[in-house]
Amino acid sequence: MRLLSLLMLSLSLAGCATSVANIYRAQAARDAADRNNPVHTKYLTNPPLADFPQDLYVIKHVGIGTGALRTCNGKPSCALVDFCSKICRIYSQWEFTSITAQETKRCKGFDYPGEPEMRDQWEHYKSMDGHRLCRGKLGNEKFCETWPTECSETNG
Repeated sequence: MRLLSLLMLSLSLAGCATSVANIYRAQAARDAADRNNPVHTKYLTNPPLADFPQDLYVIKHVGIGTGALRTCNGKPSCALVDFCSKICRIYSQWEFTSITAQETKRCKGFDYPGEPEMRDQWEHYKSMDGHRLCRGKLGNEKFCETWPTECSETNG
C-alpha cells in the first residue's frame, strides 16, 4: 500500500513538472512567433506631439484575460495614461511581446493612423490646465517631484 502511495505521488509530481515545463515552452514559442511577426507595432505611425511626456512610468498588467476587455472598453489591450502622476498602465489579455511593445510605444504618445487617442488625451490635459489641476490634486511638493520642469522659482 505504501509503495502504491509513493508511486502515485511520484506520478503526480512528474505531471506537475511536465505541466510547468509545457507552460514555459508555450510562452517561449509565442514570444518567438511575435519576434518574427511584429504586426502590431508597424501600425503605430503617427508620431507623438513634441511636448508629449516621454518619461512616463510604465506599469504592465499582462495575461489578465477578460479583465483587459473590461478595462479597455472591449479591446484586448490598451494603454491608459495618468498625466498627473506620470504613469502609463498597460493592460493586455495575453502575454505577447509584440502587444506589450505596441502599448509601450503608445505610452510614448504614438497613435494609430486616423485614431489620435493619445494626442487627444494630451491636448485635453493641456487645454484644461492640467498642471494646475494636478498641483491641487497632488499637493505642491509631490507635483514638483513629478513635474520638476514646471516648478522653477517663477512657477513655484
